[in-house]
Amino acid sequence: MCPADQSFSQGAYYSVLCRDEAPFADLGALRGLAAGDPSWFADYVDGPYQHVCDAWSVPAASREVTEPVTSDVPVLIEEGMFSPFVSPSVIVGGITGMPNASLAISPTKGDGGYFDRARCPDVRRSFFDDPQAAVDTGCYADERLHFNRSTEGASR
Repeated sequence: MCPADQSFSQGAYYSVLCRDEAPFADLGALRGLAAGDPSWFADYVDGPYQHVCDAWSVPAASREVTEPVTSDVPVLIEEGMFSPFVSPSVIVGGITGMPNASLAISPTKGDGGYFDRARCPDVRRSFFDDPQAAVDTGCYADERLHFNRSTEGASR
């Protein structure tokens, strides 16, 4: 039995990868982007998941899964400036069709915009309290000041 905190499902991952992503990937572009760097090449061009779809028999999705999302439903996107998965600029470019999206980018975190809740209000809670209102991200500015002071003191 798998522990509850390790609930990652390879089957669900393979189904999304082989249905929604791999059929639309431009491997030639990936080769160019890897620019001969062995690490990028091993992970993205010749990664272990490239061949999974040969055995994972799911039909390709329709082309519309690659279209940008358009919706006026309020949504909160909370991420960190140093995310290893997606750059904030990519997020901004990806939500152009979502006029009611609120974006909260932590200036000091990586994956997810989570920070010291003892000093700052929960951005998610403010969104859930009133999804139509602008999300108060002022604490992120406070976090940047705290982070800069901490790192300045550490470098002396």
